Amino acid sequence: MANQMYPTVGLKGFKSKPDVEAYLAAFSADEFDTYFQYYHPDINIDIPLIPGPKTISGYHQWAKGHHQIASETLVPQKIIFERDGELVIVQARAEFRGKKGVEMDDFFGWGPVSEGTGPDVIMIVFYHLDERGRVVHLEPGATKLLRKAQVVDVAVSGSAVAGPGSSFQTKDDVRSYIGFFSSNNFGKASEFWAPDLEVRLGKLQVIQGREENVKFFSTQRLNGMDENVTPKQITLDDSCCVLHAEVTFTARKDFPEGYAGMGTTSGGIKTGQRIWNEMMILYDLNDERRVRVVRTYRLSDPVISGPDSQV
Repeated sequence: MANQMYPTVGLKGFKSKPDVEAYLAAFSADEFDTYFQYYHPDINIDIPLIPGPKTISGYHQWAKGHHQIASETLVPQKIIFERDGELVIVQARAEFRGKKGVEMDDFFGWGPVSEGTGPDVIMIVFYHLDERGRVVHLEPGATKLLRKAQVVDVAVSGSAVAGPGSSFQTKDDVRSYIGFFSSNNFGKASEFWAPDLEVRLGKLQVIQGREENVKFFSTQRLNGMDENVTPKQITLDDSCCVLHAEVTFTARKDFPEGYAGMGTTSGGIKTGQRIWNEMMILYDLNDERRVRVVRTYRLSDPVISGPDSQV
């Protein structure tokens, strides 16, 4: 049903990267009617800063006020379609520049904004799609400040949150965690997990609780399948970590029925075979920057290699 206030809503969808690029260009130009075409009429725009309803009208009112302070130009760096077509992940450089007469000391925690100047921020946004490619749910992921408008004489090396070694304070902490996980040291890996950890493996399987996840992953290894995670890119902020990684499973025994939905059409997985995946893994962090929720997204079809593999 057409939206009388926003008649262009729902006319288009994300079918290819050029569609996403056209959407981002219209967003950067404040052409609301143009980029609203890619939204489902009942979209949930899950931006925490929106004070009212997370609907198109609620977002529109908030965005108009926000962009009276500063323009926002999105320069895409990565556009990734999840293989089932239900999710698009965008990493973009957001360039905020103050409008005429604007003077602000702190713009959303990213430093000062004044006429023609402002911060540059790397951000990741998740667009969940319906069967026509229209955005039904929009949620921001990690952000990272690249550049403030001015050099500010403030020390930034300290931290008021939990100490390093058992939480995601730095990218090195994330790499340490990945090392523990890939080497099957789930005792050390679990130190980075919140007690109420929730791990979502695809759409069907959810494992609740830190101890249950230790048991689950330990059992997977004991059952004969190793897993190695190789980071390609880590994006980290106070509430979220997004990991773009190559994940390789190596079979230490035969899996005639396949493994986790992989190898089911090629006669299963044989001893010594490897299953390569490109994945995006999202870690939601609690106030102590320990992992509260893990969500995994497979970005390509798995590739099986090794003894007697069929390409």
